[in-house]
Amino acid sequence: MSILSSSSAATKVTQYKNRINKFKRSARNNFEDMDFENNKAREDMEKIVEDIERKCNSAIGTLESLSFE
Repeated sequence: MSILSSSSAATKVTQYKNRINKFKRSARNNFEDMDFENNKAREDMEKIVEDIERKCNSAIGTLESLSFE
């Protein structure tokens, strides 16, 4: 196991946050591009996308709470 400097660790956190944000945007964009034939299916899928967004926001919050010395 190697030890990262605080600046390297902070860089990794930024990279992880960027990847999570990209994934979150991708999930939303893919949902918006879907063509639903009925409203129920759209509502169900939107709930799934909102759950993904909440979990992504939670992960970002956890990453932002990290501190390095």
